[in-house]
Amino acid sequence: MNPQETEQVVARDELWVPTAERVNISTTNVRLETIVKQKDETFQVVIDGIKNSTCFKAFTISADVPEILMQQFWYTITKIKDSESYEFLLADKKCVIDAEVFRKILDICPRKEGEDFTEVQNDEDTLTFLIDLGYSGPLHKYTNMFVDHMHQPWRTLAACINKCLSGKTASNDKLRKSRIDILWGMFYRENVDYPSLIWEDIAYQIDHRREKKSRRENMPYPRFTKVIIDYFLSKLKSLKKLKFQHFHTFKDDGVVSRPKYVRIGEDVQQYGLAIPATMLNNDIFQSESYKMFILYFTGQIPLKKSRGKEPLIRRKTSRRKFVKKKATISADDNIIPKPDIALELGKSISLAEAEEEAAAREVHDTHARIVTESVPEPARTIRQTSIAFRDTSSVSNKRTSGTSQKLKGIQSLTPAEREAVDIMKALKDSKKIIGRQPGTNGSDERTGEIPGVLDESIFADAEDDNEETESDSKV
Repeated sequence: MNPQETEQVVARDELWVPTAERVNISTTNVRLETIVKQKDETFQVVIDGIKNSTCFKAFTISADVPEILMQQFWYTITKIKDSESYEFLLADKKCVIDAEVFRKILDICPRKEGEDFTEVQNDEDTLTFLIDLGYSGPLHKYTNMFVDHMHQPWRTLAACINKCLSGKTASNDKLRKSRIDILWGMFYRENVDYPSLIWEDIAYQIDHRREKKSRRENMPYPRFTKVIIDYFLSKLKSLKKLKFQHFHTFKDDGVVSRPKYVRIGEDVQQYGLAIPATMLNNDIFQSESYKMFILYFTGQIPLKKSRGKEPLIRRKTSRRKFVKKKATISADDNIIPKPDIALELGKSISLAEAEEEAAAREVHDTHARIVTESVPEPARTIRQTSIAFRDTSSVSNKRTSGTSQKLKGIQSLTPAEREAVDIMKALKDSKKIIGRQPGTNGSDERTGEIPGVLDESIFADAEDDNEETESDSKV
């Protein structure tokens, strides 16, 4: 379709079923795969028994139809008043369906003149039938039965009926009365009206589709919905000329996968009542699957254990190990893993800060004592020079005279005081290095000024002027 035709089709589909009213096509009502041979002997024998029954076509029938018509079927279908029939729209055509029409669609169990369908069991007989097949635990009412408690091979057959002929999502869920009757008819090979039993479940879903959220949001019986629409499309030739965007095909159908063969908490399959000869034929008797099934059923060979999930074994590989750095916990993080750890952490931080403050205080005290210590004055006639020490605490310069004597008091310093002097000298050297960096007034020849330190040449010239003035006054 070209873009213009696509727009027209989208607008037409919106008139048939608004987008807000469309539902998800569920994965229920799946198809039974009968071509590929199954590995499990019990499952293969059950499939062969279904193929030999009169309702086999209901397990496999399917069709390819437009998805919008599937949506329109469930959006418009309603029950006709005072009847057992239902009407729905396909495009603008009104269609009517009931159990008799559904029988024609499935093409199984046709009515024969002078022959009636077999009546199904009552509630008491149904309960007795389930117990005779093999059931784990007490069962007082058939409505309380679960497929998970049934024995093989009837457990697998009931699971296939649930998955293929109903809207159940779980194969081990309960069986409705209509599906128990299907199982009973297949067991005794009775002339049961299978289409009516299947239509009974479909009609129930139609009448109660608005009661639960899951029913309002998901389309039940998608495979049977397709075969119903395909039947009416074959009758309405005008609808085949219409153009559609999306189709739900045979490949989109779900397929019965490997069912659960054992009950929850058990390791081996439990076998109940044997398969009657009425469900089998000569080909089944001669098959390898049936022969192995009999060996398991009679206990001639050990029973196979269920296929549980094996524990995941991780293989050791040579990979580089990355060591994560430990994160530092601060007070701002408000992270206290344990009260004792937090207390020890606080004590260690406090002790470290106290030691740093004590060391800084000792350096300042020693520096102040050295600077303020009195030094013997030299003779007036000797030219005086000055050396300036920068006090980092008060940012002030102190002068002492007599550099030729080189601070005799330093020779008598204690080791702690000597360490303090070395620290101050290192601080002074670092200040000079900073002054020589590009962008400052200093230079490598020390001809410029260093911020915060007096120039020695200027200070020496000032001392020379003072000496000359003093000498003149004496003369």
